[in-house]
Amino acid sequence: MGTDEAAYSSNKYFLFHRKFNYDSIGFIPLRQFDNTFSIKYNDRRCLNTKSRGCLLLYEKHERTLLYEELRGVEWQEGKHVRLAVLLYRYAVIVVCSSHGRQKAQFANGVFPYFEYMEIVNMRQDWYKQGNNVVPVLPDGRLLMVIEERPTNERYPERVSRVILDNGNSFDLGTMKSLEFPGGGIDPGEGITLGILRELGEETEVPDQKVTLYRRVHPIYMFGSDLASANFCSVAYLSELRFEKWVENDGGLRVVALSESEVEYNIETGAISSGQAAIHGWQFYKEVIAAKKNFMLMARLTNNGYLSIEEVSLRK
Repeated sequence: MGTDEAAYSSNKYFLFHRKFNYDSIGFIPLRQFDNTFSIKYNDRRCLNTKSRGCLLLYEKHERTLLYEELRGVEWQEGKHVRLAVLLYRYAVIVVCSSHGRQKAQFANGVFPYFEYMEIVNMRQDWYKQGNNVVPVLPDGRLLMVIEERPTNERYPERVSRVILDNGNSFDLGTMKSLEFPGGGIDPGEGITLGILRELGEETEVPDQKVTLYRRVHPIYMFGSDLASANFCSVAYLSELRFEKWVENDGGLRVVALSESEVEYNIETGAISSGQAAIHGWQFYKEVIAAKKNFMLMARLTNNGYLSIEEVSLRK
């Protein structure tokens, strides 16, 4: 197991890695006490949990380590420092700024700073951009995917039953979320290419001609804490076929819903993802309105808000 991975292994060792001093952190022995697992490193940090699937760092110990790493960083106005890379796909970034709301000890004194997160891939490259695409079949139905979202479990009051026009329904359970396809745009990959790639990977629609309506300006989903620019689009497909199950992302169920089904389940709260459903749905309604109103279409395109492309999806 390399330094770009984190795993709970059969020999009861757990790897937590970061940007600085990877080798000095290394593997940490994991001991079991009465079904409670603990990790200790030089008696400065520990981790307790009663479930292997939910590892919670004691905040004060982890913050102590991060503050210690800041002491090795020379503060310089505008400097960005990747302070830690977490277990899956997040990196912690510190910005040296005189406008910062917190202060800490750096190598050259006490200075203010900001902190935010980046989404990274397994190579630790920053996913600067992402996309969310609403695929529209020739019969007007919209393709959606059922994703695993573990944060949903923290909100047991969340509505999970999806109601269909014919009165049938299905339950998403505690961790699943009904969303439009999308994901990160790889570094160096164009926006349109990234949209089409994600569409193909998550629905396995066949190669075909696509009319792509795209919101030119991205949405910055959570600008206070996450550096990510998300592009919304609507893809009018020319083929009806899609796969109801794909192996991408550990396995995704693909469903085709009518407009009224999507609208109703947004209203009931069963469809609730902001960046992966609600934003895309709002843009879809803007596109529908513009297609019915020539003046609105001209305004949106002339103002640089909306782009329209005839493209080919090829996997």
